[in-house]
Amino acid sequence: MRILKIGIAVAVLTACAAAQSNTQWVELVSRPVLKVNANGKGSALLRFTIKPEMHINSHKPSNQLLIPTVLSVPQTAGMKFTPLYPEGHDITLLGLEKVNVYSGTFDLRLDATAKDAPSHANVPVELKYQACNNSSCFPPKSLKFEVEVVR
Repeated sequence: MRILKIGIAVAVLTACAAAQSNTQWVELVSRPVLKVNANGKGSALLRFTIKPEMHINSHKPSNQLLIPTVLSVPQTAGMKFTPLYPEGHDITLLGLEKVNVYSGTFDLRLDATAKDAPSHANVPVELKYQACNNSSCFPPKSLKFEVEVVR
């Protein structure tokens, strides 16, 4: 009977860990469209929401051991992308130093220079982040999506 109880406990813990490993803590609010003007420049606002009771490290966390939030965009032929990160806000966790984070909703701007770019392209983008609550952090995740670029 004791072995059965231990087996059930292990199965439940494994299922909980697997469920959290599949959880996406950050969501893109809507699919962004980046409009490039006649001068070959444009920008798009990327709005993200973070699950309640959670936060993610900002792009410039206050401790070098923390994993920063990073937006990766491949340099596509004729297009160059530059993310502009918002400032985070500081929180203090259980006697630790202040940590700079994003929580709730945050906006990230993606600037583009598109010379000789096609009139329409879907560009793959990846937001890499580490989510935490007030007592623990979870393994790093990435949110993949596309930005539609139009001239």
